[in-house]
Amino acid sequence: MKTDTKISGSGKIGQGEYNLIKISGSGAIEGPVTFETFKVSGSCKVCPNAALEGNEMHISGSIHSQSEIKVNTLHVSGSLHSENDMKVRSLKASGSCHLQGKIYADEIYVSGSLKSSEEVNADIVEIRGMATLNDLFGEQITFIPENCNSFNFFRFAKHRKLSNVKNIECTTLEAGCLQCDTISAKNILLTDGCVVNHIQCDGTLSYDSTCQIGTVEGNCAQKLLS
Repeated sequence: MKTDTKISGSGKIGQGEYNLIKISGSGAIEGPVTFETFKVSGSCKVCPNAALEGNEMHISGSIHSQSEIKVNTLHVSGSLHSENDMKVRSLKASGSCHLQGKIYADEIYVSGSLKSSEEVNADIVEIRGMATLNDLFGEQITFIPENCNSFNFFRFAKHRKLSNVKNIECTTLEAGCLQCDTISAKNILLTDGCVVNHIQCDGTLSYDSTCQIGTVEGNCAQKLLS
């Protein structure tokens, strides 16, 4: 029978099957655990070889994981630092996510910050905050940071940061305020000061006058937006 376990002061949780894990103090996960719900409003350390697997995680505090995370839904309004791979169906982050392992997801929605030194792979990726990524793969990818629009671009250009991605491969990309080394996609829309060194496109490439684009390869129709 699955049980509930809660830490409100400081404590450790060992290997087991749980219905609810709730940490509002300072806790450590020392063995593999499965769960229905995992909530962290305090701080949590996940030790090596203490894999997390369950239905849903809610992080409003901070968690530092050295083990694999495998969940259906992951909500981060606090801080997540993961040193291992993550497999999720849905990641929604309004806080901070720092990933050192690979992440595989069906959908990723970020209104906070996302940083990864490894591969990020998801069918749908929507970034409305800030991202610093290495390789990003997906079907439909969108970078639309809040307050990113052409009307304000020149006035505030010196004070704004761009999301930075080394390599993007997808079917459809819509991006504003993005700096990228290489983009490979069928259909691409770039606005609001995007800076891209190289583009491989076999469909349509649309961009406005605020963008800086290097070389373009492929059989694509190009359109400069007014």
